[in-house]
Amino acid sequence: MAPSRPPTHRSAAVAAALVSALACAAPGPRPYQSPKANVLPETNPAAMGTVAMQAVPLAEVDQVVVKMGRDQAGHVVVLQVLSPALTPEQQREVMRAFSLGDWKRQVPLPPQTESWIETLVKNKP
Repeated sequence: MAPSRPPTHRSAAVAAALVSALACAAPGPRPYQSPKANVLPETNPAAMGTVAMQAVPLAEVDQVVVKMGRDQAGHVVVLQVLSPALTPEQQREVMRAFSLGDWKRQVPLPPQTESWIETLVKNKP
C-alpha cells in the first residue's frame, strides 16, 4: 500500500480551492454613494405660509391658543389668536368674548412676564 498524504493537506487544498472560487463570484467594489443621495428635498422657504388655510367656524371651536398680555390698567387681555386658523373678524370676536367672560383661562395663574402663550376654553352655558 502506498503511503498517503496526511488529511490536513487534503482539507487545506479543498479549502483553498473553495475560497478562490468564492472570491471570483463576489461582486466588485461598490461605487461611492453620498449619504445625501437618499435625503428628501428641503421645502422652499419662500413658499411657506402661502397656502391658505380654511378658517374654522367659531361656533365649532371649544378652545383656542392665544398670546396673552396686560393692558395699561394691568388687566389680562388677548393680544393675538395663534390657533386654530381664524379670520381677523373671528379673532376680534374671541378677544371681545374673553373680555366679556365667554372664554376663560385654562390655568388662571398670573405669569411674571409681559406676554405669554395660554389656552382659552369656552365657558359652557
